[in-house]
Amino acid sequence: MFSQGARRFTGGVLLAALLALITERSTAEPTCSVPMFRGAPANSTIQAAGTDVKLVCQVLDQKDVFTDYIWYKDGKKMSVSHSSRMRIKRLRYLKIKNLDKEDSGRYTCVAKRPCGEISANITLTVDCNPNLASRESNQSSPDVHGQQVETRKDPDSNACWKLPKTRLLRRR
Repeated sequence: MFSQGARRFTGGVLLAALLALITERSTAEPTCSVPMFRGAPANSTIQAAGTDVKLVCQVLDQKDVFTDYIWYKDGKKMSVSHSSRMRIKRLRYLKIKNLDKEDSGRYTCVAKRPCGEISANITLTVDCNPNLASRESNQSSPDVHGQQVETRKDPDSNACWKLPKTRLLRRR
């Protein structure tokens, strides 16, 4: 009877110690490290209007620790959830489709974890007339959608020419 009781008591202590160890391990916070970039993001990029761009902001993944990505344009937090032209791919990049002059600016990517954050700035310049820069200032084109188009261009301007609901018109 004594040996049976001692075994139950010893087993109970061992079981209690094992449960305490399991509980401690399961409730322990995962080790957190400050985010680090997978590769240095580009400082600036120049893209032609009407094209798509990916602004890359990729940090090394850390299992069990959530990394929150926040994008800013010219210091203002971006909300792209309802935009058909912009999309944030978590852990990778901000994609902007069909670039326009208004997309030019300073973009900031912030990757946050509970233990710290890292940020990078990327300057995007949208070149609205890459094919006209070396041409004469005054030009006319063949009919476009049944209309003759004539341009008078100031060589220092950066104007975008589009028809409603169409991509940028470029002369090839």
